[in-house]
Amino acid sequence: MRRVDFSASIKSPDAARVFDILADYPRYAQLVEDVHSVQLDRHPDGTGTSSWEVAFRGGVLQWTEENWFDRDGLQMGFRQVEGDFSQFSGTWSIAPAQGGVTAQLTIEFDFGIPTLAKIVEPVCERVLIEMTRQILLGLFGEDVRLPDSSSGSTACVT
Repeated sequence: MRRVDFSASIKSPDAARVFDILADYPRYAQLVEDVHSVQLDRHPDGTGTSSWEVAFRGGVLQWTEENWFDRDGLQMGFRQVEGDFSQFSGTWSIAPAQGGVTAQLTIEFDFGIPTLAKIVEPVCERVLIEMTRQILLGLFGEDVRLPDSSSGSTACVT
């Protein structure tokens, strides 16, 4: 199982507004060329289901995930229920911070192919980090401070 932790700072006095913007998953396809589509069916009880199609190594990864949205707790999460990963889950946590808001994304995934893990999973890690960078830049523009991609100072892969 691989884990990616990604943290960014967003200049905003309103953590709930940042949460609402991040929770608009279908908008991601408008912001990142490699995100072909995202369909989200969000329910009043704070749950939902989303279907994703994302470019990866000349092909397309597809999956469907269960989602939960806790606006009061400023957290949302997902867990694949069907798709190309053996396991894929994660959380967004939003927290007020000095000068704005911190958005923390944690993803855990496994393709379930041990013989290819050393080749495919590092590529997937880079793709996930770069897509997250592009999404945050698209959503928040100059108001987001991202980790330095060359140092990985606040993006950590384990």
